[in-house]
Amino acid sequence: MIIHSVIRGRTALLTAKSSRLSFLANSLRPLSSSCDESDVLASFRSIVGDENVLDGTSENTSTAGYLKGQRLGRGTAKAIALPNRVGQVPDLIEAAVNAGCVVVVQGANTGLTGASVPHNNGDSGVNDTADNRPAVVISTRRLDTILPVDDGKRVLCLAGAGLASL
Repeated sequence: MIIHSVIRGRTALLTAKSSRLSFLANSLRPLSSSCDESDVLASFRSIVGDENVLDGTSENTSTAGYLKGQRLGRGTAKAIALPNRVGQVPDLIEAAVNAGCVVVVQGANTGLTGASVPHNNGDSGVNDTADNRPAVVISTRRLDTILPVDDGKRVLCLAGAGLASL
């Protein structure tokens, strides 16, 4: 269920699962350089289905759009998840945190800042910080709903909605 409200002229989006994000604050464990690949792949597949999880350990025609930015950045990921519903995102984040992975949440992957792809191979073109943990990518491209608010004077756009769609 999506609930929206206008606060100081801005629209806030709340989901029924947003309370699950508080889980992250209480469950973060010390950083380690390991990510349980089989665990995160199995968890992602159980959340979004086999057909919505890609193996991002190598760049190919299926994964290049998620592992390489349009302008900057390139890396690899243990898994690439393609959720179809907003409610799946907190579950994916929880699974990634439990597996000890870095989470890269990706929108349209325009590459304007270079922050939308994993930076784990030193080829990002931006300031690489030394975080050697394996990454997972959660692509929000399919979450492209646009909802009119205030009789169409404003809109609420989910993370995958691009300017061209608006």
